Amino acid sequence: MHPRDLVVRFLDSIGRPREAAAYLSLFQSETDSFAIIAVSDEVLRDEAGALVVDLQFLVRLGLSPAITVRSDPQQLQAQVPQLNVQRIDDDSALADLAATRRSKKLVFLEPRSGLQPRGRPVTSLVNITTEYDVVRHDLPAEQARLLDRIRDIMTAVPHNMTVAVTSPLDLLRELFTVRGAGTLIRRGATVHRFNHYAEGAAELLRGLMETAFDRPLCADFFARPVQSVYVADGYRGAAITTATDLHCSYLSKFAVDQRARGEGIGRDLWTVLTADHPQLLWRSRPDNPITPWYSDNCDGLVRHANWHIFWRGLAAGDIAAAVDHAAAQPVDFEPKA
Repeated sequence: MHPRDLVVRFLDSIGRPREAAAYLSLFQSETDSFAIIAVSDEVLRDEAGALVVDLQFLVRLGLSPAITVRSDPQQLQAQVPQLNVQRIDDDSALADLAATRRSKKLVFLEPRSGLQPRGRPVTSLVNITTEYDVVRHDLPAEQARLLDRIRDIMTAVPHNMTVAVTSPLDLLRELFTVRGAGTLIRRGATVHRFNHYAEGAAELLRGLMETAFDRPLCADFFARPVQSVYVADGYRGAAITTATDLHCSYLSKFAVDQRARGEGIGRDLWTVLTADHPQLLWRSRPDNPITPWYSDNCDGLVRHANWHIFWRGLAAGDIAAAVDHAAAQPVDFEPKA
């Protein structure tokens, strides 16, 4: 079996084959900077077998993460000779390695997946810029110290890098799915708001949206009236609203590139968008992968054959007209060839 098919087949069992294929292509294009996996002493002592299986799997996929341990690297190096296993027991040296490799992702491999506040489920996403104090306050002491280490490493690394905390059993899901498995720590994205398409923006937005939705935009899309345009971190995410005659704005487009979906940029974009537009109306195809997320972030929805129509902040008397408005909007994309 071709190595690419291995990860796709594995993740097909959890319903994520398209995500897996996209991440695999992305990682194979940046093998030298793909990731650093920092293995804890507990994992090396108690879960070495599962770890070796994970690493051998990555090797078969043509991926070469750097592996760091805090003790003797020889035992692990002997079992995965294709990878570079090195001893790094100092966080400043780990930050230097990440900076030198320009690694996009650092994975702390721990006995349990994720950071878990006392009495609550695992925290899936942490914005280290705005949520550090709140999250740290409720963590057990050992995990609070780990979060401190992660903050210091991220501060020392000059480029944008995400940090994941997961276990050997969940490493592949963390690497190859948008939802991940464990806790992802990252810096918040910067979101800019415009009331028109800035010079050159149309083509950048076109590239983002056509890649995200895997089909070409209609020729007249950027000639249509626009109310506001939101752009996150170098056009890795964007949202477009239009004005209505109702007591709400219409969300024409919400798009995030594949990798950015796994970094929480969509959440940053959504936070700014909904703060500016507390009354909001939008629609999504039933088979759109983001439709379930929309369901979790709306006040109500109506399911039509071709569309699910969502809203936030609408008075009961405005809903019927809003649904009609959304259903009547022109399509944004050409049919697939």
